Amino acid sequence: MILSEEYLTIAEAAAVLKVSAKRVQNMMAAGLFKKDEHFFRRSGMRPRFKRSALVAWIECKDEKRTETIPLSRGVVLRIPSNGLCSNS
Repeated sequence: MILSEEYLTIAEAAAVLKVSAKRVQNMMAAGLFKKDEHFFRRSGMRPRFKRSALVAWIECKDEKRTETIPLSRGVVLRIPSNGLCSNS
């Protein structure tokens, strides 16, 4: 059986992005990767990423790409832009 969409573990997603697995987890916690958009969690399973969602994120095709991260107490963390992709 061939799946039309490949689902990746955190370690596999990290390899695609060429970052550490811990960095991917931090990006999930920060809201850069959104549940049910970039990754999915099923009961009893660890998160799985859609390869196409990662590729879209890398290529800046993700229209909802976050450039700020809301934190507690109304504080907002601003993510530096690399100048390659602009949402404005």
